Amino acid sequence: MASSSTGIRVAILKFSAQLVAASFAACDEMNQFLVVPPALTLSMVLMAVLVALTGYGLYAAFGPPARQLSDPFDDHED
Repeated sequence: MASSSTGIRVAILKFSAQLVAASFAACDEMNQFLVVPPALTLSMVLMAVLVALTGYGLYAAFGPPARQLSDPFDDHED
């Protein structure tokens, strides 16, 4: 009885090892298509920063914080 359960365990371990190896092989094949060049990554980050700063500028100029802004020309009338 002990030898049959040992044989089953060995078969399960072999199958698990094959399954893991097949998973890694599939991931390697997918990674060949998902390679992003560093220049593209850098340009995407810079564009995201530019869009975020533009959005914040519009929010500060026309949003609720704009109520606290004062007009310097009205402050210093002659």
